[in-house]
Amino acid sequence: MKIQDEIKKAVEHILGADTKFEFKTTPELISGIELNTKGYKLGWNISEYLNSMEISITELIREKMMRKP
Repeated sequence: MKIQDEIKKAVEHILGADTKFEFKTTPELISGIELNTKGYKLGWNISEYLNSMEISITELIREKMMRKP
């Protein structure tokens, strides 16, 4: 697949080394991508984005509630 080849090239360019890749389709990873290597995870998907946004909004509301007299 062309997109997989482009991902491989980009990652190998950044890492500067030949890298072994395994591409999987995961239904729970909605519209996203995730890279796992040596105990690290780099990813973006709608579910994680929404969770992050929820945490940010909750923190903002808490902060505003603390400021009220």
